Amino acid sequence: MAAAAVGAVGGPLLRDLPESLREHAEGAVDAAVWTIAAAASLLSTVLMSAGGHGMLAGVACALTLWAARRVPAGRKGGEGEPGVSGGGAPRSGPGRAAGGSS
Repeated sequence: MAAAAVGAVGGPLLRDLPESLREHAEGAVDAAVWTIAAAASLLSTVLMSAGGHGMLAGVACALTLWAARRVPAGRKGGEGEPGVSGGGAPRSGPGRAAGGSS
């Protein structure tokens, strides 16, 4: 399970790190993922006991909308991934950045 957390959350960020730093960074990412999961579990229990399913669903929807608004329009992946050039702008053609011939 830890490898899945690092692969999904930190993998693209960690691939360029030197080997000597990568293990420490992977541990930090794993700790952050598990800490956030534990906090979310605790908070959901508090919300469920305070307001039931309706409150829990409302907060979940609000958090989802809040997070979705922070994703840049047109973004499909991270740096170096298909569909995104270095600046986060969508590519205009197969393998080419908009307005260039790179």
